[in-house]
Amino acid sequence: MVLYALDDLDDAYAATRRFLFPFDWRRWLGLAFVAFFVASSTGTPSSGVQFTGAGGGTDTGTTGEFSQAEFDAFVQAVEPLVPLVVGVVVATLLLALLFAVVGAVMEFVLVQSLREDRVAVREFFGRYWRKGVRLFGFRLGLGFLAFLVGVLVFGLTVGPLVVGLDPVVPLVALVVLAPLFVLFALAVAAVGGFTTAFVVPIMLLEDRGVLSAWRRLWPTVRSQWRQFAVYALVVTVVLFALGLVAGIVVAIPVALVGAVLALVLGAGFFVGGVTAGTVALAVVLGVPFVLFVLLVGALVQVPVQTYVRYHALLVLGDADERFDLIPDVRRSIREPGQGGVSGPTSAD
Repeated sequence: MVLYALDDLDDAYAATRRFLFPFDWRRWLGLAFVAFFVASSTGTPSSGVQFTGAGGGTDTGTTGEFSQAEFDAFVQAVEPLVPLVVGVVVATLLLALLFAVVGAVMEFVLVQSLREDRVAVREFFGRYWRKGVRLFGFRLGLGFLAFLVGVLVFGLTVGPLVVGLDPVVPLVALVVLAPLFVLFALAVAAVGGFTTAFVVPIMLLEDRGVLSAWRRLWPTVRSQWRQFAVYALVVTVVLFALGLVAGIVVAIPVALVGAVLALVLGAGFFVGGVTAGTVALAVVLGVPFVLFVLLVGALVQVPVQTYVRYHALLVLGDADERFDLIPDVRRSIREPGQGGVSGPTSAD
């Protein structure tokens, strides 16, 4: 039995090379803009802050704890900052949601670019933004479901300890629920990954919504589940390997430029100390450096995202030729001497 996910690895490389070379800076910059949103995480970073007693100063008799007077003073000092903190949190969440919506639309922009062998970000974005919003809604619902299940498992395993129940209860719950939660997490990851890899192309090809495209895809997945299971394993390994390579490629120029800027800033602070001029110099150099890091990361993601998406499109077309978005590309890279096979056609 031919395994499409393995057999299509070489074909995806040939298709990627055909699409990206000879080098065209307009195409690469457009794809870099798309890849930046497609590849970036939609989550918001968080950081923890710990308050610990220093043990010095006036002895309050509580060894590392706030006295009531200190607590009241702390509340009075922090209270004016609460609206600002809330505003920052709300703005961050809104930006994260906007970023996630744009990233969902860019999934369609990327697939359509590969399908038409041209990059037209504004045109494709305007054409498919409604489908992108639907995809975002599906992702949001899937993430919310995973969150609810995680809270439920946490409550059943840690909650009894908080209220002082016998630790045997949460231990039994942990033993029972841990394997189920792992299976659930794998299922959620598979649904999310298959939605991006296979459902998005069907939505685009047949002008469907997310659930309708899933219903269209499901008979093929069910009849060829071994092929899709192998794809899930293969793409996990491929993404891990490509992630390592991409990290190294990004780190080299970033480290070199960062070292030069660090020397310049270090010399400025050593000569002039911390002054308004040196701080302004740090800002002037820091902003372009951040933009440089983002640009390098996006450019490196261009071949990565192109390769991964071509691989998924080839596997999808092999599993069912009705879902083949790139028949011309498939034929061009599967001429005699190029390798590759065609998959069977599933029944309607």
